[in-house]
Amino acid sequence: MALDQVDVDQYEWKDGELQSGDNTEMSFLDHLEELRWHIIRSLIAIAAAGIVLFLFRTWYFNEVILGPAFNDFASYGWCCELSKKI
Repeated sequence: MALDQVDVDQYEWKDGELQSGDNTEMSFLDHLEELRWHIIRSLIAIAAAGIVLFLFRTWYFNEVILGPAFNDFASYGWCCELSKKI
């Protein structure tokens, strides 16, 4: 069950821990259903990130992937200074 769908009134504090008021357990198929929705949401997030990166692919490759190869990249200068001190 998603966090925004949890009924907070069914939980209570006992012995310093948050425990469910009803003692119903999820069946194996309920666990599979939860796993399926987590996988679907993950695939949607990966696809959305892939679409965004595809739209900005030139910036992504020039600034992120190939950025450390250029002298004006921030960590390039830091690494050069560190190597001189060592």
